[in-house]
Amino acid sequence: MKVMSHKQQLRQPNSIAGLVKYEDEKDSLIKIKPMHVVGICVALVVMELVLYLAMPI
Repeated sequence: MKVMSHKQQLRQPNSIAGLVKYEDEKDSLIKIKPMHVVGICVALVVMELVLYLAMPI
């Protein structure tokens, strides 16, 4: 039994039955942890509250 290296494997088209091979997807240059996203959202809410209380409409 021959074992193919990763470079020699045959690739199937990505459009077969809507399946996506995630190894073919490009990695994003920007990587943000989920906790950082939560922190940014909390900071924005606090900033809005401070601005609202400082300058009520």
